[in-house]
Amino acid sequence: MDLAAFQARFATDAACRAYLEEVRWPQGPVCPACGAVGHVSRIKTRPGLCTCLSCRKQFTVTVGTPMQGSHLPLTTWFLAMYLMATSSKGVSAMKLSQWLGIGYKTAWFLAHRVREMMKDRDANPLVGIVEVDETHVGGKKRKKRDDDEDLDGRPSHRGRGPARAAVLVAVERGGKVKAERIATHSVAEIAPRVREWLSRDATMLTDELPAYRWIGSKQVRHLKVLHRSDEFARTCERTGIRVHVNTAESWNSQLKRAIVGVWHKVSAKHVSRYAGEVAFHWNRRQSAFLPRLGEMMRAEGRLTFAALTERVAWPR
Repeated sequence: MDLAAFQARFATDAACRAYLEEVRWPQGPVCPACGAVGHVSRIKTRPGLCTCLSCRKQFTVTVGTPMQGSHLPLTTWFLAMYLMATSSKGVSAMKLSQWLGIGYKTAWFLAHRVREMMKDRDANPLVGIVEVDETHVGGKKRKKRDDDEDLDGRPSHRGRGPARAAVLVAVERGGKVKAERIATHSVAEIAPRVREWLSRDATMLTDELPAYRWIGSKQVRHLKVLHRSDEFARTCERTGIRVHVNTAESWNSQLKRAIVGVWHKVSAKHVSRYAGEVAFHWNRRQSAFLPRLGEMMRAEGRLTFAALTERVAWPR
């Protein structure tokens, strides 16, 4: 769906609300308080407002979603979702501010709530051949000064320095990707996510990071490539599998290009949310816009500005 067709279909708040209700309430309005389905009365003078006839609570279709409590019109929400869902490397808050005619702080808050709607909620594990890798994102020193700081106000470093946020990624060849911020590249941080993300029958491909030795022993098959020996791809003689983590590194590159070219700087606290947006684009690179929009509309959970700006201390 191109932009002109999108604006024609969702030109009014009523059209946006009707689509939102169609996606979230296919069997009729659902009371978020007591769970009653279709047992509501609509208030004609307040478009979108419903009263539950069972518990007498009033609610709208946005209650319990990232859109709850927003003063922005639904047309603004839908246009922001269109822009972010159709841009392969995302959209900056500054551009959203300019395109939507809203303040920068409002655009920044809106963008993070849209990213919350993009969060991966698929509980199905990755199967087949799965590449697991980690990358580190964050800035580097512009000047040789002792007071230069990076993520979380800590001294800036190159490479895998403690000030750079670590992101773990698992990519199913020809399939989906899952990614999340981790505090360190240790067994304690990586193992729970591998157990959650990968099927036990999956073939796990990694580099030679020591943490993967014990983790890989719990999988049916674990193959690794030795980057330190300048080995970046090989064919396993026993299984015939092409062993590399190039697919995972391709996703890592996409994340870093988005940070450098679009967002410019990301907070360590929000790295998982930014990584989730890149994963959203990767997983739906061949799907049309409306199916993407429908998935986003089903997101549950409210993200408040206070929670978004709360300071979080990460391990040093």
